[in-house]
Amino acid sequence: MQRTKEEAKDYRYFPEPDIPPLTFTDEEIANIKADIPELPLAKRNRFAKEYGLTKDYCRILAGNPLRSEYFEKAVKVGKDGNVSPKTIADLMINKNYDQEFEEPAAMIKKIFEVTKVEYASIDKTKEIVDRIVNEQKKAASDYKNGKVNILGFFIGLVQKELKGTGDINLIRKLLEEGLN
Repeated sequence: MQRTKEEAKDYRYFPEPDIPPLTFTDEEIANIKADIPELPLAKRNRFAKEYGLTKDYCRILAGNPLRSEYFEKAVKVGKDGNVSPKTIADLMINKNYDQEFEEPAAMIKKIFEVTKVEYASIDKTKEIVDRIVNEQKKAASDYKNGKVNILGFFIGLVQKELKGTGDINLIRKLLEEGLN
């Protein structure tokens, strides 16, 4: 066994005589901290918590300051169009939409065009919901007796009739009204 060094004095550290010790006030330290941009690890954690992104997406977006800035601008613009941060991140990473569109607003417009779904009219949905509730009397009585899981069965029947073009939230609302 070689000799052991247990304390700093064993390493023979000594201060540099030509460099005086530096002292900073708390205000100066706070100003320096304020000037430092958000670090990638903190940004990854914030993206995961705030936007619900996967670890891989957070790592990719936070690793590039320009890309993360573009993503956050796109999320702000996307709130108006109801475009989720997960969709934005997915299309930025997998389809490179951020490379294709210079401005986040243009990218959000394209995402909105691509993901826009034409829903069936409210009148048509209401007509089909009423018909199915009247046809499925046993299932309707089961729902009234406390089997709320049967609502999924009704939603499936309505979607089948509408060929998948029904708005789930509207169908659920109409079914709950019709069954009660």
